[in-house]
Amino acid sequence: FPVTIGDAERGKASNLVELLAQQEILPKSNCFAPDEYGIICQQLRSLRQEIISKQRMVQANAGNKENIARLLDDLHNKKQEKERLLEFINLKEPDFKFMERVQPIPYQDIQALIKEDSVILEWYFIESRLVLFIVFPDSKYPIIEEYSDEELVNLKNLINRYQSEYNSRNKSTWINNLYGNIWKLSRILRIEKIIIKYQLTKYQKLILIPHRYLHLMPLHAMPFSNGEVLIDKFIVSYAPSSQVLQSLEKDKKTISKIR
Repeated sequence: FPVTIGDAERGKASNLVELLAQQEILPKSNCFAPDEYGIICQQLRSLRQEIISKQRMVQANAGNKENIARLLDDLHNKKQEKERLLEFINLKEPDFKFMERVQPIPYQDIQALIKEDSVILEWYFIESRLVLFIVFPDSKYPIIEEYSDEELVNLKNLINRYQSEYNSRNKSTWINNLYGNIWKLSRILRIEKIIIKYQLTKYQKLILIPHRYLHLMPLHAMPFSNGEVLIDKFIVSYAPSSQVLQSLEKDKKTISKIR
């Protein structure tokens, strides 16, 4: 299959993971004069935040030809500015620049995030397709389900209608159509069929990792034909990506060791 779960992770979470990973990575204070050190740390924090913000703006304006060139130019300039600052830091603290890099997460590390009673469902939009990766605690490779062009069109139409109703001043239409929209979402994503096909009810916990506008939808409330919803069958949690989940788990372990 041309798309791997590693591709999905690199595509959807690199910016956020970099922000989480870099937020406390600073040069060593004993390498600089006190006044100089404070200024450098402030500049580094500011540039990291600005680059993340501009990357998001580029993604949000991908289809806007008038804005995209200017935004890409701004992003390039900020990255160059950060690169110059890192080169200056490296003169006094060699190899600091390489601490900025976030390594891609291999499948084995994604699998290590879940226990024997858990499964990861990770959706990913790639070009004009939507795929679902199912990560089991004991499988060598993730299961991949691909959605049809018709399902993808129906999903986009549903999301557009859902957002329009939610953003309207009168929320009554959104409230009245909420169950029907979530029911349609459940059918489009084939959640009940997937649960039956892969015998997911053997597991107690589901970790849902949406992508793009699927983050807007209450996936945990997707209903089944018997009237139950997803949270009736499983303990459901969400994550922006497996890599972000891994970063948070590392933070928990660090805090536990400190305590």
